[in-house]
Amino acid sequence: METQNRQHPIDGTEGDPIDIKIAAAWTKNYRIMNPNETISHFLGIRFYNRSLNSPNA
Repeated sequence: METQNRQHPIDGTEGDPIDIKIAAAWTKNYRIMNPNETISHFLGIRFYNRSLNSPNA
């Protein structure tokens, strides 16, 4: 969880490792609370390259 105020919203230093037990509890809670929701997405490298090469990237 991000705990510090940042001047810029994204600077490449975001995030910290999450303990596997905490991650498992969070995903379990999500699946219980959202039983019919999508639980993952996969986006290939072409999507990222197209996004990064767009004029607004």
